[in-house]
Amino acid sequence: MMMRAHKRALAHLPAALTPPYQPALATLGARGLHDAGSLQRKLMDHPSCANARVLPLDEAGARLCAVVRPRSGVMASFKVMGNPLGHTAGNESLLDLAQKLLCSGDVHRIEFISRERSQDHEYSQEGILLNELLRAVHRSTDRDGDGFITADELCSFLEAHGLAHVASRELVRAEDGLSFHDFKALLLETTIVSIDGIRYELGEQSSLLTTLSEAFFRDADLDGDGVILLTELEHLFQYLGMGSQAARKYFLAYDADGSGGIDLQEFKHMLFGQEEPDEPLLAYDF
Repeated sequence: MMMRAHKRALAHLPAALTPPYQPALATLGARGLHDAGSLQRKLMDHPSCANARVLPLDEAGARLCAVVRPRSGVMASFKVMGNPLGHTAGNESLLDLAQKLLCSGDVHRIEFISRERSQDHEYSQEGILLNELLRAVHRSTDRDGDGFITADELCSFLEAHGLAHVASRELVRAEDGLSFHDFKALLLETTIVSIDGIRYELGEQSSLLTTLSEAFFRDADLDGDGVILLTELEHLFQYLGMGSQAARKYFLAYDADGSGGIDLQEFKHMLFGQEEPDEPLLAYDF
């Protein structure tokens, strides 16, 4: 299980650091529930939509977010369209519909989520820290200790890490009996692309694992000051069974600006094995 200190840290995160999604439909009221249901049906009726959920974007329930899983291959077409939100010949594309909903103010944010097995991973290699962290997460999520996690356990994990809006087996295409390698592949291969009601343009594409890395950072940042100190990194490494000596070597290698703390970008570099130092820390040689 996760360290108690990590649990306490996550439970007391400042509101500004937590994702804005509040999926409790009870906050919407009768009119809001009707509007959300109507919008969800409208998205589900589109031939390019495999699944969709419409959820409140804030606690008041005044703003809505739609999370959409397009059918296989549709996300790939987003990249090759000359005008990403332009009309297709004779038909309304899924992006056309998204633009209309955003322009009308019916929804304020739309996230497209997709998993394509042929998709290149965002990272060509992953560092030791990422593998050890994901193994620990897989063990803690595997409640009966049989080496596999169910789709429901995966969704509970996503909810606990601020991703309740995508915590649906239909959205993430989760299956029961995920081994560690299945779990890791799902996080790497599942991508999210967002459109908001301000720019009406496709945002950056990122993997589900990249999004989760920000939650992992907040877990490790025990005092919530926005950087991971050496003592906090040692705490994390001890939990992972990697030891204080390894933590000190990683800290010195990835504190790129010499500030005395690991910021979010440096943490991602460390986690994913990016921009490695002159002597890469890829094996237990410490």
